[in-house]
Amino acid sequence: MNASAQGISLTLHLDRENLKERAGFLPDWLQSEIQSRGLLAGKDSNRISFCGLMMNGQDLRIFMPRRAILETGDTQSLNYAVLLTTCIERYARTSKTTVFAGNKADTSLNTDTLPLIRELLEDYQHSGPYIRSFLKRTVNSGKTDWKRTINSTTAFPDSLGRPVYPTLLGQRTAYAARCEVARIHFAVIAKFDKRFGWWITGNTTGRVAPEISEDDQLLLQKDYCLHILNQELISCYADRDIRLVRNLIRFFKDDEGAHAGTVVVGLKEFHWAWEAMLGKILSNTISLTDELPVPSYKQRDGSEIIAQNNKMRPDCIISNNDVTKVVIIDAKYYDATRSDNTPPLKDIVKQLFYAKAIRKIKNKADIGNAFIFPGNDMLFTSLNLKNSSSNICFDNEFPTISCFYADPLTVMRYYADKGIWFALEEMLLSDSVYINKDEDGSC
Repeated sequence: MNASAQGISLTLHLDRENLKERAGFLPDWLQSEIQSRGLLAGKDSNRISFCGLMMNGQDLRIFMPRRAILETGDTQSLNYAVLLTTCIERYARTSKTTVFAGNKADTSLNTDTLPLIRELLEDYQHSGPYIRSFLKRTVNSGKTDWKRTINSTTAFPDSLGRPVYPTLLGQRTAYAARCEVARIHFAVIAKFDKRFGWWITGNTTGRVAPEISEDDQLLLQKDYCLHILNQELISCYADRDIRLVRNLIRFFKDDEGAHAGTVVVGLKEFHWAWEAMLGKILSNTISLTDELPVPSYKQRDGSEIIAQNNKMRPDCIISNNDVTKVVIIDAKYYDATRSDNTPPLKDIVKQLFYAKAIRKIKNKADIGNAFIFPGNDMLFTSLNLKNSSSNICFDNEFPTISCFYADPLTVMRYYADKGIWFALEEMLLSDSVYINKDEDGSC
């Protein structure tokens, strides 16, 4: 899907897209970035493992989450791009699995770049260019500096013999819009605006500051710019000025990400974001981490050492208001359309173990267990362990795990708006298969 005007040219892709099948339709620069940054699902895989954006010049590629159903149209494509970038920005504020330009697509790279871009562009929208303030000495105007006036001028007595100073020395605050800090500010804004103005304005041709021209030569003088900014920071006293200069310093302390020719912002492993987003859009969450059992090692002398750093950490736990129903949720970023693209056995065992432990803590509640996959179709409704040859169900030993599907776009909208998806929460609490407090589950 492509949206273009005189501004950026926007093309949508999906996470887990087959690179080999699309090779003839992908530009060389994009294929090169995917290969060099290791943005593939596995060593021998042809599927892209990436959610985010890649940009080369005006060619913007957006990689949406797997199993998202995308509508066509330029406006809708731009809305998807803005939505995904906003979600990654919010996630990047609290996570260290963000990838931004310049380096291999590992974790913990330039996590503050998107928040920095938003802060700088929105600050310029609201407050305009940096204006330097300074104190200017005055004569017979401004606030009188009596100490300097008395020490530096001659007084004449009045009719009563009192001193009168015909010349009053003072000072007032003056402002200068044309200074090196303002020049640096313009250069940074122009750089970000050209690449991300569409994100802030919601328009493919939109610019926050169309009147500013780029000054790449100035931005390349990193040491010079940092020197000017650090000197300016010493004399700043207004909150906005301090915050702005500090953000400009952050721009130059980014060794490569903000200056690279090709921009790459996103998440190589989106399952962490899937987990975080679902955890934020559910309201009745409870934390039981401190109550869950931890490994305890007994020593020869009979004393015990508890492994506090090896706690059980369920993704998310929700309950109804009176905590008579508790659902343990595991956000799984799998297609879950066939048995071979579902969670591995180790994840199933972990979830069953959580349920077993929580039944001991909340022994008066019914306990439910659930996987949440991305998607719109309820392809699987539940998971049980069976003997593959005899078809015997081990439901008493390993109770049912319910399966739910959540539309990735809806999850992202609630997450970006900091809202609560009450319908999803109600479905999880009402439709989960529960282990009754007095019984075991059954197939």
